[in-house]
Amino acid sequence: MTVRPSAARRCGAVAAAGAAALLLAGLTVPARADTGYAAPTITLSADHLSGAVEGSGDPTVTADVEQAGVPAGFLRLQVVSSSDPAVAAVDDVRQERTPEGDRRLTVRARAQGYTDLTLRVTGRGGRTATAVLSYAASARTAAAPATRYLTGSSDASAAVDVGGGYALVADDESNVLRLYDRSRSGAPVRTWDLGPALGAKKEADIEAAARVGDTVYWTGSLGNNKDGKYKSERNTVFTTRITGSGATTEVTFTAAYKGLREDLVAWDGANGNRYGFAAGTAAGEVPKQIDGFNVEGLEFAPGSTTTAYLGFRAPLAPAAPGGKALLVPVTNFDKVLSSGAKAVFGSGIEL
Repeated sequence: MTVRPSAARRCGAVAAAGAAALLLAGLTVPARADTGYAAPTITLSADHLSGAVEGSGDPTVTADVEQAGVPAGFLRLQVVSSSDPAVAAVDDVRQERTPEGDRRLTVRARAQGYTDLTLRVTGRGGRTATAVLSYAASARTAAAPATRYLTGSSDASAAVDVGGGYALVADDESNVLRLYDRSRSGAPVRTWDLGPALGAKKEADIEAAARVGDTVYWTGSLGNNKDGKYKSERNTVFTTRITGSGATTEVTFTAAYKGLREDLVAWDGANGNRYGFAAGTAAGEVPKQIDGFNVEGLEFAPGSTTTAYLGFRAPLAPAAPGGKALLVPVTNFDKVLSSGAKAVFGSGIEL
């Protein structure tokens, strides 16, 4: 008795024969999509990256590629397009695998400008996912080999040395402290958001810092915002405690004082309004005009752990073109932060 193959078996045999013929002809057999695999994912450590033409120590971004049930090492990551190849082309993106199977990406800038780089990960079953990395390149600098680009912040306003080539940096547009390796370009090693500890919903406008032992003193601008409005977050001085050093630095919030602006106004009023602090802090007054009120500097007196100088951007002394720069000593600055004592001031110093 003759047994006839089923239609399905005949189709399978024909397909197998066709595939064998293609292989013999040196052609690739198209992969059959396997819908049994979940779609892969790409998660970038930052969706923006910056660098510079001929810069060294390129900043990096890490791409975390995953597909359920598939080791990361089996996934293929490609840069498939650049919106402006004149700034950075597809071939200008370099990949380095991390021990965890992620990909560390660096970009070599060709010219100053902006480009969007589209990344695609391909996983098992032919499943794919894409992500976009926005890249910005600065112009070449005269001292490119020695230049470092610290990313993640564009308004750095104060920095404190924490040893081992590392610095703790504040930004006047956020309440985040960032720890950077000063020898390498790139993102911060660690960050600490002090907003919750300060009870601040908006930025404290951190403008300066000074370190005494393991304590770092930070000050906001104490002035109105750019629209002349009082914002309590800016009327803040606070301290953090540093433990460790270098890459192992730890930062702990310790105390805050939110009355230094009022103390300064009262002191100036008791001395004949010499510097016009009451007028400079009035509603509607812009802080950075020459008769405004704006602190941008802080440092302790030589050899002192108690007296600190506040450096004013405004007002000038007198508040007129050609006026002098003003420093006001706070003689019990340590007690102001440690116990909330009202500030005591020395005579103003006009430079």
